[in-house]
Amino acid sequence: MWLLTGAYGVLGYNAYFYFAWFYLYLVNERGFSLESGGFYTMAPFITMAVAGPVGGWLSDRLSDRYGKRIGRCGLGAVTMFLTGIFVLVGASVQNPVLAVVFLSVSTGTLLLGAAAFWATTIDVARAYAGTASGLMNMGGNLGGTVSPSLTPYLANNHSWETALYTMGILSLVGAVLWLGIDPDREIDFTREPV
Repeated sequence: MWLLTGAYGVLGYNAYFYFAWFYLYLVNERGFSLESGGFYTMAPFITMAVAGPVGGWLSDRLSDRYGKRIGRCGLGAVTMFLTGIFVLVGASVQNPVLAVVFLSVSTGTLLLGAAAFWATTIDVARAYAGTASGLMNMGGNLGGTVSPSLTPYLANNHSWETALYTMGILSLVGAVLWLGIDPDREIDFTREPV
């Protein structure tokens, strides 16, 4: 559960960058006008809206065919890894429109793996899925709390690239966390802590 909660914290950290700072990043750092910045700010949210349901379907299909280790953890790890790569590339490309493309694709891959989090929580917690989901969601909200504060600090004291590189590296860490999760091992929430 701790690994799942940590990985979901990374998802929250990334998502809240787009909620809080993407528009200002595009206007202040990438040179978009106020109007075009608003237009391009929609792109990550469109990819999220498309990828979220597709990810749920994909997680179920992969789990049915190859088992939960692939359908849940494999999908979660691969999508987090791809998210990290796309963020790192988006942060480093010179062309502003390409930056929007790569960063928008990163939100698509991020949400493509979101359903795997929730399904894995149900897999490992069974009757206590609500409690486990609350714990995992707390991790996502903690990441979402840190991101809007840490991002401008890094951007102002270092650079926007540093802020985005931090997001990309955290995504790669999130991918590694998925490797330690076993969706076939049910957690016993009734056992007293030692």
